[in-house]
Amino acid sequence: MKEKLMVGMKVEIEIQRAEEKINFLTKIEEIKENSLILGMPIYKGNYFFINLLEEITIYYSVNDLFYFFRGKVIDKSYIPIPVIEVEILEGPKRIQRRSFFRIPVTLKIKVKNINSINWCVAYIKNISGGGALLHTYMECNKNDILELRIPLDKETLEVKARVVRVEKDIMRYINPFEIAVEYYDISEKDRDKIIRFILQEQRKLRKKGYF
Repeated sequence: MKEKLMVGMKVEIEIQRAEEKINFLTKIEEIKENSLILGMPIYKGNYFFINLLEEITIYYSVNDLFYFFRGKVIDKSYIPIPVIEVEILEGPKRIQRRSFFRIPVTLKIKVKNINSINWCVAYIKNISGGGALLHTYMECNKNDILELRIPLDKETLEVKARVVRVEKDIMRYINPFEIAVEYYDISEKDRDKIIRFILQEQRKLRKKGYF
C-alpha cells in the first residue's frame, strides 16, 4: 500500500453517525509504518469531532482505480496543525464499483419533489456514483424522493434520488438547505455516465494539484 499512498495525496474519509455516513475530503500529512497522519476533517467551517478509537473508512484513487481501507483513530493533535492519526486495520481493497468516490464540484441543476410539478434551482457541491450533496432553497424531508436534472457534458441526465439528510444553515440566506441524497432506482447506464463525468472532473482537479 505504501507505494500507492503519498504525502499530500487527497483522500476521502467516511464516518458513520447513527444511520448516516458522512464524507470528508482531506489529505495525507505523514505516512508511518502502520498508520497515517491525516488533516482533521472540517465541517461547515469547524473541525469535525472524531472519537479516539473510532473506526473510519478511507477512500483514494490511483490512475483512475479506486481503493479503500479500514482504519481506527488512535491519536489527535492540534499543534502545529490539526491532524488525526489513523491506524490501518485492513486493506487496501479495490472498489469494483466506483460509486463511492466523491469529488467536489459546483454544478447547477434543477430539482423537484416527485409529487410536485415545480422545479427549483440547486447546486451540487460534491457528487459520487452513489449520491450527491445539494445546496438549494427548496424544503424537503428525509426519505423524500426527488427528481434531479443534471447537466453532464452535452447531455442532461434525469435521475431520482432519496433524501438521506437535510440541514438548514440559518446564516446562509441563499440556498440555505444542505441536502444529501442517494440515487434511487438508477440504471447502471446512467450511473456509468455519472462516474465518467467524475473521472473527467478528477483529471481536471489532478492537473490543478487537488488529487
